[in-house]
Amino acid sequence: MSARRSHARILEEFSPPPPPPLLRRIPAARAASVAALAQIEGRDFERRVAEAFRRQGFRVTGFGAASSCGGRHAGADLGLVKNGERFLVQCRCWRKLEVGVTLIREFCGLLGVQGARGGFVLTCGGFTPEAIELARRSRIRLYAGPRLAQLLELR
Repeated sequence: MSARRSHARILEEFSPPPPPPLLRRIPAARAASVAALAQIEGRDFERRVAEAFRRQGFRVTGFGAASSCGGRHAGADLGLVKNGERFLVQCRCWRKLEVGVTLIREFCGLLGVQGARGGFVLTCGGFTPEAIELARRSRIRLYAGPRLAQLLELR
């Protein structure tokens, strides 16, 4: 093996791993939208989410009893109805980097108890890989980052 190849192989072995998805660079236009998410406060966040689902043909049936910012609660923030089927929404405008599997697991249970067809969990941060996997296996759709900014039509 040549010295040049040997050096390249050593560098490759000691190169840091790529950054996690949340820390990768996103295009400037979307970065501004994502940054705007962090500026939205609790009830305003819920109102914007409600309006986004109305634009998608859902009827909003109610708001949760407590704000999801600043306090933990086990209920849904919004109830939705579309084509006679009920859906629940949980809004997590935490400044935390990721929402974990525990919240998704609890929300799965809530969907069953409430007889909901499915649900949506939205966060200004992101989701752990375990939370994403559980949501994939259940009736829950996740929205965070650029996808959430697009849903809320932030520019």
